[in-house]
Amino acid sequence: MLSNKWNSPVLSGLLRACLARDRAAARKEFAAEHGEIPGGRIALVALGALGRREFATGGPVQLLFLYDHDPIPAGVPGLSPQDWHARLLQRFMRLVGDLSPEGILFEARPVYPLPGSGSACTMTALREHFDNGASVAELRMLAHARVIDAEGDLGDSFEAFRESVLSHPHDRSGVAGGISIARTGEAEKHRAGDTWDVLHGPGGLADIELVAEYLQLTGAGTVTRGLVPVFESAAGQGQIDAHIADDFSRAASLWQNLDGFFRMAGADSFDPRLAPPDQKATIAEACEVESFDVLPGMIADIAGRAAAHIDALLAGAAETA
Repeated sequence: MLSNKWNSPVLSGLLRACLARDRAAARKEFAAEHGEIPGGRIALVALGALGRREFATGGPVQLLFLYDHDPIPAGVPGLSPQDWHARLLQRFMRLVGDLSPEGILFEARPVYPLPGSGSACTMTALREHFDNGASVAELRMLAHARVIDAEGDLGDSFEAFRESVLSHPHDRSGVAGGISIARTGEAEKHRAGDTWDVLHGPGGLADIELVAEYLQLTGAGTVTRGLVPVFESAAGQGQIDAHIADDFSRAASLWQNLDGFFRMAGADSFDPRLAPPDQKATIAEACEVESFDVLPGMIADIAGRAAAHIDALLAGAAETA
């Protein structure tokens, strides 16, 4: 299995520390101006690659912002808890943007919104929303989610909630339908004929992330984070054959290495005709191949195998509906 060169847990840990620092600074300044919310506690939840601790430089960062507080008697002056935390979040997100001007370190995305909750959400509202029937997209959001900063018991509360949701298998056909819609959206971003677009094409990194989410949502107990660990867990539970897990894992590692390098190099797209020899040698070394020239065929083969496995999994779910 390839080792990940540019999306190690160390990089995720450094970004996590920076976000926690900015959250604490924003809260201290805001509380000095507007007072505290009684028993107020906040949690930042990282989604996607940062939640998996597989973040690569220049990648997207999206957070879920949770809060809770003690009961507040009626008639107490000042901002409501919802307004207080919504304004705090605005201040915090400005600091987040300042961490990565022009998206050099990461692409700061808006906080994950939940219907009816706005940008800041209480733990109670989050539970109620999922109890009332969350969409497949919202269930997918939990697949890689990880608390990166929390006050009081809020972090433990979220982790227990996440495990409760993911530990029960959901309707396979419904999840497969939602995953298929997401795959179509990713495929529309694919640059047709571009071998080096390892993100959006069939069997590419976005596809691999989606199939990992499918396996987590349709297999009881698959609460693991990290693409390769998810595939290993799914094989251990009998959701997929071991050889399929190996193909998915191989694809995940290769795409993460290539995507990490391309992001680090700041390239919107990679053109081998313009790449200097030392850059090609670096890519070949990261992909653990003897020659750069073997990579196009290797990429096509690995992507094709992964895409075929995903197509079969989703088709099988539709047939059992």
